[in-house]
Amino acid sequence: MPTSTLSDRAARAALTAHFTPDQVAADLARHSPADVWHLRVRLDGSGRLAQYRPRAEFDTAQLTCRFIIPSDEVWPAALANLGPDCPLGLWVRGGDQLPQLTGHTVAVTGNRNPTKRAIARTQAFATAIAEAGHTVTATLAYGVDSAAHRAAAQRGHASLAVLPCGMDRAHPHDHAQLLSSIPASGGAVVSLYRPGTAASGATLKASSRLMATLAHAVVRLTRAGRWRR
Repeated sequence: MPTSTLSDRAARAALTAHFTPDQVAADLARHSPADVWHLRVRLDGSGRLAQYRPRAEFDTAQLTCRFIIPSDEVWPAALANLGPDCPLGLWVRGGDQLPQLTGHTVAVTGNRNPTKRAIARTQAFATAIAEAGHTVTATLAYGVDSAAHRAAAQRGHASLAVLPCGMDRAHPHDHAQLLSSIPASGGAVVSLYRPGTAASGATLKASSRLMATLAHAVVRLTRAGRWRR
């Protein structure tokens, strides 16, 4: 394949926008990310990839957040456990803190419409986790997840958020302030998806898997229903 002027980082970002890691893993084992991108463009009969401008898209996205790749020092080592499903890159805010944050990570997740008692339990768990030297990790979802971030912040501890969408938006949208506050307080936010990507069932599922992979343990708080015989 001919040498391309497209950087590995921009090429990985372009591949991430259109393919899952396992779809290009075999090609990337033999060729550079830039060459794989150009190969995929040539093989795309729809013309959709030819219309995509990887350098321009990458430069625009970098105005919102940073794109890190496996060769970066801040890349989370735990992602190697995913093998061919390891992300080609991650969009991040507060990326310089990732090595410290992902060294001892505990995911806290649960009910989106919890009772007051469940919120109190979430706050207690998140506080104990943070004060024990672990990083609270959660989505920005209503209920347990967002309460875990706020509980850690109230005690002066940084947390790690995983988004199922691009970082130009929060999910849910009215947690935009929480999204901004996490990296501003020494934490970080990560996403598999470039800015402009909306949340969907597929992105939520993939983000949950990413969070579980980054975490050394998962605390799931749910409201039990009434038991019946």
